[in-house]
Amino acid sequence: MTGDADPAPLRADARRNRDAVLAAAVRVLSERPDASMREVAEASGVGRTTVYRHFPAREDLVRALFGRVFEDAREIAERLVAEGRTAWATGDGDGLEVVVSLTVAFAELGERYRFLGVHRELEQEQLGALAAEHGSEPLASYLADAQGRGELRDDLSVTWMMDVVHGLTMMAAQHVRDGSATVEELRPMLAATVRGALGPVGG
Repeated sequence: MTGDADPAPLRADARRNRDAVLAAAVRVLSERPDASMREVAEASGVGRTTVYRHFPAREDLVRALFGRVFEDAREIAERLVAEGRTAWATGDGDGLEVVVSLTVAFAELGERYRFLGVHRELEQEQLGALAAEHGSEPLASYLADAQGRGELRDDLSVTWMMDVVHGLTMMAAQHVRDGSATVEELRPMLAATVRGALGPVGG
């Protein structure tokens, strides 16, 4: 099983309990990355028995948290792409600036979940598997459309541009984890890098 996926749909109360555990894990582990499952259970308010029923081992909880990261990232991408398409409809769209906003938002997401940075191998495994399972939409088609409108350079493939965004996000997350920069400090550098790398040539 990968990420936040379940073998079968959960009942509403079970889903609420599971979400409560994940929300508590984000709060507790962001402050104390080595916090125990017992501490997460106490913070969740649902009891240790319920926590262990959903997450028998700490690795199961970590996998689910990576699934939550992926879900949050997908929701961000869907929202910004929808806003970008709406702006196009009113004649006020700018695909490059949507990509800038997306990269910064992903960096902020990485800051929120930075406690997961100690699980490097699991991070690559889980996020890679989730990306393969769910694909690259809606961002891929948006980037292709932005290229067609002349808002992004046309000598780079969509896949490469997505890799650039991913790579910048990973580097930003590493700076935040190391304490060498905050997302606030990285925001203008991320924006300048995206504009320089993906903006239309001569634009």
